[in-house]
Amino acid sequence: MSEKTYKGSGLKFPVTIDSTGKFKISSEEEKIKEAIHLILMTHKGERQMLPTFGSELNKYVFTNTDATTLNLMGNSIKKNILKHEKRIEDVQINIATDKQQPGKLYANINYRVAHSNLTGNMVFPFYIQGGTEGDVDESK
Repeated sequence: MSEKTYKGSGLKFPVTIDSTGKFKISSEEEKIKEAIHLILMTHKGERQMLPTFGSELNKYVFTNTDATTLNLMGNSIKKNILKHEKRIEDVQINIATDKQQPGKLYANINYRVAHSNLTGNMVFPFYIQGGTEGDVDESK
């Protein structure tokens, strides 16, 4: 199996149409990033035919952003990515808080594409507190 075949190609996620009316296609490293994003955005149990697919990030909504919680989140993200995305290995997760937006976290995901020396990285934003900034006026 060639490296290009191993990495794959297919419809862009989310599915979009280009200016000519054709479905956009993504391939290789872009497809891997889309797969990681899909894993993290899918809650376990959401897909009936694949009940273990996805992540448990939803259980961290409304929790504290202390070091223990961030460590647990990082371990959970790493475990789920390695379980469902077999095209990558050597996954490293670093979760950082947003100083300007309390409740917003960034999961910096670094990995190596299996069967090659190519490295990849992506940043996955995650809101640990629901709602949007400015929804509640606490001064009243």
